[in-house]
Amino acid sequence: MKSMIKISLRNKLLFPAVVLIFLGVCLSTVISYIESRDSIEDLVKSNMRSICSITINNLSSWVSGIKDELTVWREQDLCQIGLEKARIGDMSYSKNIDSFLTMIKDQKKYFQFIGIADSNGNILFSSDALNDQVLNIIDKDFFKNSIEGRLYITDIFKSASDSKPVFIISSPICGIDELTGESKSRIAGVIYAVVDFEYYSSVNLYSVSVGNSSNIYIVNNEGVIVAHTDSARMFAGNLSDYDYGKQMIGLKTGSISFTYDGIERFAAFESYPDSGWMTVIDITADEIMAPAKRIELIIVSIGIGIILSIAAGIWLLSDILVVRRIDRVSSGLKVINDGEGDLRMRLQETGNDEVTLLSKTFNQFIEKLGNLINDRGMNARNLATSSEDLLGLSGKMFDQAENMKSKSNSVSKSAFKMSTNISSIASTMGHASENIDLAVESIEEMAMTIESISENSGKARSIVVSAVSRVHEATTKIDKLGIAALEKGYR
Repeated sequence: MKSMIKISLRNKLLFPAVVLIFLGVCLSTVISYIESRDSIEDLVKSNMRSICSITINNLSSWVSGIKDELTVWREQDLCQIGLEKARIGDMSYSKNIDSFLTMIKDQKKYFQFIGIADSNGNILFSSDALNDQVLNIIDKDFFKNSIEGRLYITDIFKSASDSKPVFIISSPICGIDELTGESKSRIAGVIYAVVDFEYYSSVNLYSVSVGNSSNIYIVNNEGVIVAHTDSARMFAGNLSDYDYGKQMIGLKTGSISFTYDGIERFAAFESYPDSGWMTVIDITADEIMAPAKRIELIIVSIGIGIILSIAAGIWLLSDILVVRRIDRVSSGLKVINDGEGDLRMRLQETGNDEVTLLSKTFNQFIEKLGNLINDRGMNARNLATSSEDLLGLSGKMFDQAENMKSKSNSVSKSAFKMSTNISSIASTMGHASENIDLAVESIEEMAMTIESISENSGKARSIVVSAVSRVHEATTKIDKLGIAALEKGYR
C-alpha cells in the first residue's frame, strides 16, 4: 500500500488561505481590469471624438474666414470699377488690381492664386502674371455657380501644378459706377481663390496626436484621402474601397472599430456640414488598452505582494500560536509512547482557545494515567498475596490426596486378604462364593477409582504449581512497574 503524502498542519492552514486570497486577488484583478479598460476606452474614444469636433470647428472657422475675406474683396471699389471699365475695353486699372491681389496672396500664405474673371469667364486680373495668356474658366463649376450669384466652394482636389491638395472658393462681383460710386446690381464677373489645403493641414492637423500609432486624416466628398499624417497615403486610395470606409461615409459622424492590415483599430470621425469633408482619427486597440494593461500589471503586482505578505503572516502566526504548542503536546505523547516519559511533565495552559483545551486535556490524561499506574501497582501486590495463599491451599489439597491414596491402598490389601480367605472356604460356600466374587470385583473397582483420584490429585497439584509460578512472574513485573511509578513520584 502506497504511503500517503504527509502535509503539515501549517501547510493545511496556509494552503487554503493562500488559495482563497489568490482567487480573491484574481477576481479583483479581472473586475478592475475590465472596469479600467472600459473607462479608459470610453475616455480615449471621447477624447478622439472631441479632437475631431475641434478639428472640424477649426476647419469651419478657417473656411468661414476665407469666405469673409472674399466678400470684403469683392466689395472693393478698385475691383468693381476695374471690372466695369474692362467691360468696355478699358484696362487702365489692371496693374493696380493685380498688385492688390498679389499683396493679399503674399500676406495670406494659404492662397496659391487669386483671380477675377468677367462674365464670359475670361480672367482679367490675377495675383500671378499671366504673361499675356488668355485663360478662360467659363466651363468650371465654381464659375457657373458664382456667376449666378452664389458663393461656392469646390471639393478638395489634387493640384496639377504641385500635386498639393487645394480647393477653390468663388464669389460673384458686381460693377460700380466710377462717377457716382454706386454698386450695380448686375453681376459683372467672379472673384475666386485657389486655397492651399496643405497649409491648413500642417498648421491645424498634423500637430494633433492621440498616440504613437494614431493617424489623423481628412477625406473629400468622394472618399479620397486629401490630408494624412502619413504623406504617402495622400491621394493613394479611396476610403470607399474598404468596408469600414463605406461605414464611415454612410454614418458621417460617430466612431467604429475595424481591422486594417490585420491590426484592430478604433476610429472617430466627423463631417464638415457645408462641404461634407470628413476628419478621421484612428488608433490601434492595443495602444488604447496599454494604460489598462499597465493598471492590470500594477494590480497584479500589488496582489502578489499582498498574497506573499499574508502568507508570511499566516506562516509566522500559525507557527507561534498553533504549531509550536501542538508540537509540545506531540512531543509529550511521543516520550510517553517510548516508555521513558516523565509523568510529572505538564503543558502550559495559557489562553482560551482549542490548543489550550488540548493542553488541559493532555495534562488531565497524564494525571489519570499516573493514578491508574498506582492503582495497578496496588492490585498487583494484592494479586501476589492471593497467589501465595492459593499455593498453600493447593499444597494442603495435595497432601490430603496422598493420604487418601495411602488409605485406599490399605483397603485394597485388606480386601485381597479377605478374598483369599473367602476363596479357601469357597468349596463349602458355593452360593456364597458368587456373592463374595461380586464384592471382590466391587472392591477392586473401588480401589481403581481411588487410585485414579490419587493420580488426578497429583496432576492438579502440578497445574496449581505452574499457575502459582506464573502468578509470581506477573506479580514481579507489576511490582517493577509500580516501583518505577513510585520512583517518579506517584504512590
